[in-house]
Amino acid sequence: MNENVTVLVVDDEDYIRDSVKIILETEGFHVICTDKGKDALDILSAHYVD
Repeated sequence: MNENVTVLVVDDEDYIRDSVKIILETEGFHVICTDKGKDALDILSAHYVD
């Protein structure tokens, strides 16, 4: 069920972003990551996230 859910993770700390991504992907979520707020806004305008 989680494979249809997309999560956007935005954090400037690599280890936090990578850890959250690993945890969410393990649970079956599709994860998009970025470290910049501007990039997050661009991603939100191009992709549907839950």
